[in-house]
Amino acid sequence: MPECRICHSPFSEGQAFCRYCGANLLDQNLGPRFCPACGAKVPANQKNCPDCQASLKTEGAEEKSLAAPKQRSPKSPSSGPFLLGFLAGCSFLILLISAWSYTRGGLIPWHIYNEMPKPTETKVQPEQKETAELPKSSAASLKAELETLLATLKEANEKKDLPQFVSVYSPAFPQLPQKSQDIKKIWAIYDYPDMKFKIETVEALPPDGAFAKVIWDMETENRRTKQKKTISKAYLVWFTKESGQWRIRALEKAK
Repeated sequence: MPECRICHSPFSEGQAFCRYCGANLLDQNLGPRFCPACGAKVPANQKNCPDCQASLKTEGAEEKSLAAPKQRSPKSPSSGPFLLGFLAGCSFLILLISAWSYTRGGLIPWHIYNEMPKPTETKVQPEQKETAELPKSSAASLKAELETLLATLKEANEKKDLPQFVSVYSPAFPQLPQKSQDIKKIWAIYDYPDMKFKIETVEALPPDGAFAKVIWDMETENRRTKQKKTISKAYLVWFTKESGQWRIRALEKAK
């Protein structure tokens, strides 16, 4: 198959002009016309380049085909698609982090929690249920089960283990995503060298709930300044039994 003498692209027999560079294929002495300034292809009767406005007149009575175009440097690919893809990836990552944060929670020292900015929220009161007076043996058994749950919460605070935190909170816990974000910020600032708890009162909430007053005695240490502080706070805690496991349904600071 014959080739164009200008760009060496193949062409079919009888083809008048090259599909790639526009060279005359019937008369090999005629070549395409290009602007001598910018190299753009121009019509044969054009007096000025439509791209750079350079004059296309040549010396002499007759205009001749100009030399082959200058090699243009390849244009860099548009950054538009890349930018859109980057923004889409960031949005997807934010959604994943939000979904992951929704399942996290934690017990935050009250003096630290007060120092943090809080969004406007509607306080959710736990469902009120009739309490049942338990026999001493049943009350002791219930207290022991709740102490096991709170020991898990204590260990998770000391180890800063978020998956372990998830296991002690009910999915219905109010403001759980916000609590998760708050406890992660606290963990970045403070350590818990010592943490103890004590259950003062226990009440059953039929058919599958319980209520207790819990006292937490904690020693916090600022990770940057190494300053330590001991605090003691009382909380009213509502528990619920889900799939045979006790979990924290709601809590608030005791008055």
